[in-house]
Amino acid sequence: VFLAPTGIAACNIKGRTIHSFCKLLPGLQTEDTIEAITNPRLQALLEAVDTIVIDEISMVRSDILWAVDNRLRAAASGRKQNRPFGGKQIIACGDFYQLPPVVTTDVERDYLKETFGGNFAFQTDIWKKAKFKTAMLKEQHRQSDKSAFYQILKNIRHGRLCEKNILLPG
Repeated sequence: VFLAPTGIAACNIKGRTIHSFCKLLPGLQTEDTIEAITNPRLQALLEAVDTIVIDEISMVRSDILWAVDNRLRAAASGRKQNRPFGGKQIIACGDFYQLPPVVTTDVERDYLKETFGGNFAFQTDIWKKAKFKTAMLKEQHRQSDKSAFYQILKNIRHGRLCEKNILLPG
């Protein structure tokens, strides 16, 4: 199953949004807002899936990752209910230097920090318990590493934007 945090990202990978697949309500995911799985088809689908690929992981808020774990554990049986993500293989793709999760209010930000350790998926206990293995892709395919655009992107990524990167020729 291929999932993403936004509709555009889901379309780009011919997948579904996390909310759609996991039947999550919009807004902050809490013990009070996540509903029990009552649909037998959803239960069967969540039980049957072996691997879930989550694209654009940098945009997945900590409460959303918690909700995915919650859903998969609820659908699991036996000892798998005690394993991260109900024992399912999760492949998280993305770059935490890119777009961060959307947090719209101070109340949300405070709740995420207090409950999950922060806004980002990697700040959660479930991320740590899952013991993700990291594979870093190092070869740039979109721009030549000699291009000015590549250098600007690299400087932005590392917080080293300089005046030369901002000034437009002419």
